[in-house]
Amino acid sequence: MPTASLDPIQSFVEQLYSAAGLDKLPSDIREEYAERIGTEVNRRIGLSMMQALDEKALGAFNKLMDKETLDPAEATAFFQEHVPDFQDRMKKVFDDFSKEFVAAADQLKDLSE
Repeated sequence: MPTASLDPIQSFVEQLYSAAGLDKLPSDIREEYAERIGTEVNRRIGLSMMQALDEKALGAFNKLMDKETLDPAEATAFFQEHVPDFQDRMKKVFDDFSKEFVAAADQLKDLSE
Protein backbone atom coordinates (compact mmCIF):
# COMPACT_ATOMS: atom_id res chain seq x y z
CA MET A 1 0.00 0.00 0.00
CA PRO A 2 1.29 3.49 -0.75
CA THR A 3 3.27 5.28 1.92
CA ALA A 4 2.12 8.54 3.49
CA SER A 5 5.26 10.50 2.60
CA LEU A 6 4.31 10.90 -1.07
CA ASP A 7 1.11 11.48 -2.94
CA PRO A 8 -0.66 8.09 -2.71
CA ILE A 9 -0.68 7.60 -6.49
CA GLN A 10 2.97 8.63 -6.89
CA SER A 11 3.96 6.29 -4.07
CA PHE A 12 1.92 3.49 -5.61
CA VAL A 13 3.61 3.96 -9.00
CA GLU A 14 7.06 3.80 -7.42
CA GLN A 15 6.14 0.59 -5.61
CA LEU A 16 4.62 -0.76 -8.83
CA TYR A 17 7.87 -0.21 -10.74
CA SER A 18 9.76 -2.04 -8.03
CA ALA A 19 7.28 -4.95 -7.93
CA ALA A 20 7.51 -5.32 -11.70
CA GLY A 21 11.31 -5.14 -11.67
CA LEU A 22 11.25 -1.90 -13.66
CA ASP A 23 12.78 0.37 -11.04
CA LYS A 24 16.08 0.42 -12.96
CA LEU A 25 14.54 2.05 -16.04
CA PRO A 26 15.93 5.49 -16.92
CA SER A 27 14.19 8.23 -14.95
CA ASP A 28 12.82 9.97 -18.05
CA ILE A 29 11.02 6.79 -19.15
CA ARG A 30 9.76 6.13 -15.62
CA GLU A 31 8.42 9.69 -15.36
CA GLU A 32 6.68 9.48 -18.74
CA TYR A 33 4.93 6.26 -17.86
CA ALA A 34 4.23 7.35 -14.28
CA GLU A 35 1.92 10.04 -15.63
CA ARG A 36 0.07 7.53 -17.80
CA ILE A 37 -0.18 5.01 -14.98
CA GLY A 38 -1.38 7.69 -12.58
CA THR A 39 -4.08 8.77 -15.02
CA GLU A 40 -5.31 5.20 -15.41
CA VAL A 41 -5.27 4.50 -11.67
CA ASN A 42 -7.18 7.74 -11.02
CA ARG A 43 -9.74 6.75 -13.66
CA ARG A 44 -10.23 3.36 -12.04
CA ILE A 45 -10.52 4.90 -8.59
CA GLY A 46 -13.13 7.34 -9.87
CA LEU A 47 -15.15 4.55 -11.47
CA SER A 48 -15.02 2.46 -8.32
CA MET A 49 -16.11 5.36 -6.15
CA MET A 50 -18.87 6.48 -8.51
CA GLN A 51 -20.38 2.99 -8.37
CA ALA A 52 -20.70 3.36 -4.59
CA LEU A 53 -22.54 6.70 -4.65
CA ASP A 54 -26.29 6.92 -4.13
CA GLU A 55 -28.35 9.30 -6.29
CA LYS A 56 -28.05 12.22 -3.86
CA ALA A 57 -24.28 11.87 -3.54
CA LEU A 58 -23.95 11.42 -7.30
CA GLY A 59 -25.80 14.71 -7.80
CA ALA A 60 -23.47 16.42 -5.32
CA PHE A 61 -20.45 14.95 -7.11
CA ASN A 62 -21.72 16.18 -10.47
CA LYS A 63 -21.94 19.71 -9.01
CA LEU A 64 -18.39 19.33 -7.74
CA MET A 65 -17.31 18.27 -11.24
CA ASP A 66 -18.88 21.41 -12.73
CA LYS A 67 -16.05 23.45 -11.24
CA GLU A 68 -13.44 24.67 -13.70
CA THR A 69 -10.73 22.71 -11.87
CA LEU A 70 -11.20 19.95 -9.34
CA ASP A 71 -8.56 19.67 -6.65
CA PRO A 72 -7.70 15.97 -6.17
CA ALA A 73 -7.71 16.48 -2.40
CA GLU A 74 -11.24 17.83 -2.64
CA ALA A 75 -12.39 14.81 -4.65
CA THR A 76 -10.72 12.48 -2.15
CA ALA A 77 -12.41 14.25 0.77
CA PHE A 78 -15.76 13.97 -1.02
CA PHE A 79 -15.36 10.25 -1.60
CA GLN A 80 -14.15 9.66 1.96
CA GLU A 81 -17.32 11.33 3.21
CA HIS A 82 -19.74 9.58 0.84
CA VAL A 83 -18.22 6.13 0.31
CA PRO A 84 -18.27 4.11 3.55
CA ASP A 85 -15.75 1.55 2.30
CA PHE A 86 -13.47 4.15 0.67
CA GLN A 87 -10.19 2.66 1.97
CA ASP A 88 -11.17 -0.88 0.96
CA ARG A 89 -12.12 0.29 -2.52
CA MET A 90 -8.83 2.18 -2.89
CA LYS A 91 -6.89 -0.90 -1.80
CA LYS A 92 -8.79 -3.10 -4.27
CA VAL A 93 -8.06 -0.72 -7.17
CA PHE A 94 -4.37 -0.61 -6.23
CA ASP A 95 -4.18 -4.40 -5.79
CA ASP A 96 -6.01 -5.20 -9.04
CA PHE A 97 -3.98 -2.73 -11.08
CA SER A 98 -0.74 -3.95 -9.54
CA LYS A 99 -1.50 -7.57 -10.47
CA GLU A 100 -2.34 -6.58 -14.05
CA PHE A 101 0.74 -4.38 -14.42
CA VAL A 102 3.20 -6.91 -13.00
CA ALA A 103 1.72 -9.69 -15.16
CA ALA A 104 2.01 -7.52 -18.28
CA ALA A 105 5.59 -6.56 -17.41
CA ASP A 106 6.47 -10.22 -16.90
CA GLN A 107 5.01 -11.10 -20.31
CA LEU A 108 7.07 -8.37 -21.97
CA LYS A 109 10.21 -9.59 -20.23
CA ASP A 110 9.51 -13.14 -21.44
CA LEU A 111 9.07 -11.91 -25.02
CA SER A 112 12.35 -10.00 -24.95
CA GLU A 113 14.42 -12.99 -23.79
